Amino acid sequence: MLIGRAALLGSILAALERGPVVLKGPPGVGKTSLLRAVAAVRAPGLVLAGVPVLSTVPYLPVRVARPHADASLAPGPLADALVAASAGDAVATIDDLQWCDVDTLALVGELVYRRPTLATVRSVPGPAGSLIDDLASLGTVVEVGPLDEAAAAELVLALRPTASVADVAQCLETGRGLPLELELAALGQGDGWDGVAEAVGALDPEALDLLAGLAIAGTDAEAQGAALHQLVGHGLVVPVGEGRWRPRHERFGAAAIDSIGSDRAGELHRLAAGRSTDPAVRAVHLSAAGCRADAALAAARAADEAPTISSRAQALGIEVACTDDPSTELVLQAADAWSRAGRYDEAIALLDACPAAAAGTGAAVLARACWATTDIDRCRAAVAATLDALGSDDGDLAAEMLSIRSRILCRTDWDIPGAVAAAQDGIARAPGPGPGLIGALTSLGLAHLMAGEGDWASELEAAGRMAVTEDDLHQAVVVYDTVFFGHLLSGDPRRCPEIADEAIRATEGASAAWNGYFRAVSLLARVHVLADHAGVLADSGLLVRRPLTIKSREAARTARIMALIDGGRELDAIELAESSLVLASDDSARSMASWALAEAAWLGGEARRSFDVAVASLDLNAAGFAGAVNAALLGLWAATDLELAHDERLVAATRSGFANFAGVSVEADALVALPDDPWAALERFEEAQRLWSACGVRSALRARWGAAIAAYRAGAPDRVELHLRALEAEGHRLDLPWVRRRVAAGLRITGLKPDPAFTSGAPMRAEVLRRVARGQTTQAISRSLAIRPATVEDHIRGAMVRTGARTRLHAAVLEATAEAAAEVRVVLAPDGRASVTSAGISSESRRVPVGSLPAVPWHLGDAPVLVGQVDGAEQLSEAVLAVARGADLDLTVASGAEPVLAALLDGLRRIGRQVGAPEEGLPALDPEDRRLVDLMADGRTAAEIAAILGYSRRTVQRRMERVRLTLGASSNREAVSRSR
Repeated sequence: MLIGRAALLGSILAALERGPVVLKGPPGVGKTSLLRAVAAVRAPGLVLAGVPVLSTVPYLPVRVARPHADASLAPGPLADALVAASAGDAVATIDDLQWCDVDTLALVGELVYRRPTLATVRSVPGPAGSLIDDLASLGTVVEVGPLDEAAAAELVLALRPTASVADVAQCLETGRGLPLELELAALGQGDGWDGVAEAVGALDPEALDLLAGLAIAGTDAEAQGAALHQLVGHGLVVPVGEGRWRPRHERFGAAAIDSIGSDRAGELHRLAAGRSTDPAVRAVHLSAAGCRADAALAAARAADEAPTISSRAQALGIEVACTDDPSTELVLQAADAWSRAGRYDEAIALLDACPAAAAGTGAAVLARACWATTDIDRCRAAVAATLDALGSDDGDLAAEMLSIRSRILCRTDWDIPGAVAAAQDGIARAPGPGPGLIGALTSLGLAHLMAGEGDWASELEAAGRMAVTEDDLHQAVVVYDTVFFGHLLSGDPRRCPEIADEAIRATEGASAAWNGYFRAVSLLARVHVLADHAGVLADSGLLVRRPLTIKSREAARTARIMALIDGGRELDAIELAESSLVLASDDSARSMASWALAEAAWLGGEARRSFDVAVASLDLNAAGFAGAVNAALLGLWAATDLELAHDERLVAATRSGFANFAGVSVEADALVALPDDPWAALERFEEAQRLWSACGVRSALRARWGAAIAAYRAGAPDRVELHLRALEAEGHRLDLPWVRRRVAAGLRITGLKPDPAFTSGAPMRAEVLRRVARGQTTQAISRSLAIRPATVEDHIRGAMVRTGARTRLHAAVLEATAEAAAEVRVVLAPDGRASVTSAGISSESRRVPVGSLPAVPWHLGDAPVLVGQVDGAEQLSEAVLAVARGADLDLTVASGAEPVLAALLDGLRRIGRQVGAPEEGLPALDPEDRRLVDLMADGRTAAEIAAILGYSRRTVQRRMERVRLTLGASSNREAVSRSR
């Protein structure tokens, strides 16, 4: 019975549309009831539940729900298989995460990226704690609290309509707002949880035994007879399918187990073990029954059959616990499994309890665990002990230990030569591909990267690919992440897109979290290296609609900020960077947000703000964060613009960080020299430009702008023109408004004339109208193209006169139609259908279904194929009319021929046909909103639209506001443009 939760239920359903939802709260608060209420609205495709008695059995919730699922799969592939077997966007529900085994928790971590997911967990989440933290970053954690007094009273009266006011008050005091306790109190079955044991203990012995047996079984079981009827009558069990039952709540089962005593509980555990064929289940029950020898045998078999390293570690842990005087080898196996599963504390505890296991080769496990837990001194000793004990046949283990030694020397002792020597020794001793060689190559690459020398890239890339081949996903993603940012910051950034693509392929299907992360950092590479701001803005908008980890979202947000800067939307970039700075998850993220904000402010003309941000981020330079180093450089640029004396702290900051960053210190030196020695500054700027040209487009262009300034101050007009012309060409080629603005200012100061190829006649007119069609204002176009607002208006008015359009947007659409010229091929199929394609066919196609074809207005003799030139609005109108008569249009548009598609679709909309599909990633508009948008595209005013549609003007304005929100547009013009 769900009372008092209507608003909460609505918010949960809304939150499910945005990402995974976790309901968190104390026992009895009604989490499971809410989960079932959601399932009644959104049909669940997968229903899982944790099992308290069997919380260590691998994938048990999955095997109960889907008995035929392949439990030998890793979490990622298993998630794919489960999703493939469920329908559409069906919700995955997981009850009681705190009782799920580690493999099921890993599976849930993959499911949330593939399906809407709703889970419940207690206030103390236990092993699920880290997963809950991840889900909080991906979606919503809802704290489910007690019912308020009115709702609690309503629940009591619904269960006990004749209750007096005093009885209701007593129930409210006993129930504490928790629905289950309120129900127990209302039905007279106990004084809240304190009365549960008393109520359960009052059952007949047969009923009590049955309830305890159901609880110990862990999963639903068959039950019948008078004992079952008594349990049903007291509301202590619930049906789960034909003739199968389970305790209604874990507390009821626990009370029953306590009431029957340990001897009878042990007997029930033995019976449950006898009914199971699963060795992991048998091991748990036999261990609980005190059958230690049998439990150890079952655990050994479970370890041999374990699907994952985590489940193997769990089984070996039971075997060790149930074995009298376990052998050193068994303890070592268990500790090794725990360490490889990332449960380092468990591994260390086992080795501490058995010192003999930590000697010899066992010290390698201790070394691995101590390195992971940053117990460096103990790790050093364990590495040394392992290497002393190893023979010539243990090359792979020796390589692993030497790789750990190398990392200690590199990261703790800053002994780079020693780190290189240790890693090279590890490579020499490794017998071939395997964990040892992967670790040694990784350590060598890291040491070379930290020193800024050697062929670190090839070493790390080889380690990453080898890790993928060896199915060591964790090592692979760590290496790829290091390689990517090593290239981005001090290597060859042109390799970054390729590295990101490799990592995306390696994680596809294996880890949705890492896959999303590398897709996000790929955007960083594209905007930093390729200046693909338009593509990054589009792709980042799509990417952030999928669940992303905090780090992935931060990387995507940083890429979007840089793309907004390059697209001339500095104010939007500043706003987003400010929010990123507030939301930063750690100092590394804060440094990147500081860099983005400093750059957005400086390029947007807010030098003082850029300077203040750079100074505020100085405390991050102690760790050498890349973002803080670059923010310091932007601070020096802002100080130059403000004619301030250079802050020595900022100068020093540009020289921090490992191996420095290509061009940063050189550019900083140029800025310091600029006021007093412009010739020296010119040389340094030109050197920085050469360094940056292989690293990042924006940085190279910034250094070239510095070179133009230095050349002007040095009185070198030829060098000034050389750099300004290069900037002018690059600014237009890459469509970078901030470059155009600086070039325009430089040309005015020097008296140079703009290059006619970029500023006059048809090219500029077409560029202005293209931006009008994208929804940009006159001021935005003026800023981005570095031309006067009056010039923008002249181009727009001219287009309106030529086309007879009523509005600027209408003029832009008609002008594009009138100037479109593309070869169109019309093909008649034998069944009377036709297809029309443009010249220069690309891989992107769009199908517009409009029915069968009774006639086509073009013929070439009797041949069914016509190749003709569609040039201008008149012939395009003929094509539209042909399709309107019933043609089936397949239109493939090459780059540059988009106006053909736009005009055809516009014509089809004019005759009232519903055609095409919404742009991928954009929500679809309903027919009424689509009609309204089409009328605005035709140049209709709000009053005209109101008259045509029978609305008031206010209704038209409200509907357009809704359209803007739906399409993520900031203006009506942009909404019309995006709807196309």
